[in-house]
Amino acid sequence: MMVSGLFFHQAILAEYYGLTLKTVANAFAVYACANISGSFLSGLSIDRFGGARHVPVTLVLMIGSFMAFLMGGHPTWFFAYMGMMGFAV
Repeated sequence: MMVSGLFFHQAILAEYYGLTLKTVANAFAVYACANISGSFLSGLSIDRFGGARHVPVTLVLMIGSFMAFLMGGHPTWFFAYMGMMGFAV
């Protein structure tokens, strides 16, 4: 739910943090690449170790991504947020 809210209000958040919409669009490319690689790796991880062992890793990645987002101010943090969130989702 938190991810959906951030995606829905991306223009407002970009303005708040002083990011251009071009930077936000480039960050979505990072999100897409991380999502694809995360999907493949999480599938292998779940098949090998089970879903219960996979949940804590996903939660740590999500918490880390939100911490990177809250650091804000510089585009690097936004790219880190999008990358970690893409990998976790």
